[in-house]
Amino acid sequence: MKEELINFTVYYLYGVLVTLEFDIFRILRKNIKHKNWIVFVEDLLFLFSCFTIFLIIFFKISFGIIRLYIFLGIILGILTYYKIIIRKIAKNKGFFMIL
Repeated sequence: MKEELINFTVYYLYGVLVTLEFDIFRILRKNIKHKNWIVFVEDLLFLFSCFTIFLIIFFKISFGIIRLYIFLGIILGILTYYKIIIRKIAKNKGFFMIL
């Protein structure tokens, strides 16, 4: 049970960090004009980086075993970022007010 809780926490943090990375991409895209092909390349880089990090974590932490708490942790991390963290940053007029 302890190992599953640690794994859940790792995937939860992964969800938060992926969402943070996505917001950074959004900020850059909003503030710097990009051509369509550059947007396409950025999207591919984002997808590749997220997928690669997920696979590394998945095989190192879970040994390639798919469990429901993996997806629940990621989804909860994403929801936490959007519902709580981004609001606190925006409330304090932080870096993400550019959004």
